[in-house]
Amino acid sequence: SSGAIMETYSSAVVKPMGIAIDASGNMWVANNNGIITELSPSGGTYTSTTYNVGGTPWGIAVDASGNVWVTNYAGVAGGSNSITKLSPSGGTYTSTTYNVGEMAEYIGIAVDASGNIWLANIGDTVVKFNPSSETAQTYNVVGGNGLYGIAIDGSGNVWVTNNNINTVTELSSTGNVLGTYTVASNPTGIAADASENIWVANLGTNSVTKLSPAAGGTYNINTYPTT
Repeated sequence: SSGAIMETYSSAVVKPMGIAIDASGNMWVANNNGIITELSPSGGTYTSTTYNVGGTPWGIAVDASGNVWVTNYAGVAGGSNSITKLSPSGGTYTSTTYNVGEMAEYIGIAVDASGNIWLANIGDTVVKFNPSSETAQTYNVVGGNGLYGIAIDGSGNVWVTNNNINTVTELSSTGNVLGTYTVASNPTGIAADASENIWVANLGTNSVTKLSPAAGGTYNINTYPTT
């Protein structure tokens, strides 16, 4: 691959902050102007549909039932403790907004294998929200600072990036801290692959860090430039 940009779609994408892909290959984009854009494969290109959810969407994730979940980041003092669900309904989507946990500035969002929604507060907490019971549990991330990204690995452990202190923290599904690892400068996005590797996007150094499982429950850490 030459690394060249092959296709760009911008007609319905404004101030994009987060992106997710559903099981049908549709791309979902959270736009900071209160709009969610669905880009659907169609004849070798993509068609777009937009949904107005209000607020300032940032993080976005899709669950196993095809529901699209969005964080409503306030970015102001006091924050916002709401998330919005877009649910498939007769070929379109209906939206429902939930107040979850503390008043916070939620950015990252992820869905675990049981359908729980996990949220990263830019402060030092994560929230686990159960959509069925509409109950939330808040966990303090000891040593956390500036939580941006959040991901769930294959074992159900939760990973968050600490943007302000250049680390990532691993938590159990019950919120216990399992480990903290130093990466590069200003980690933001985070993802887990099928081999249990954890990948981190480092905003401050134009790099990605790979944490690979090693003996004794630790991780080998390697950082690669992206430029």
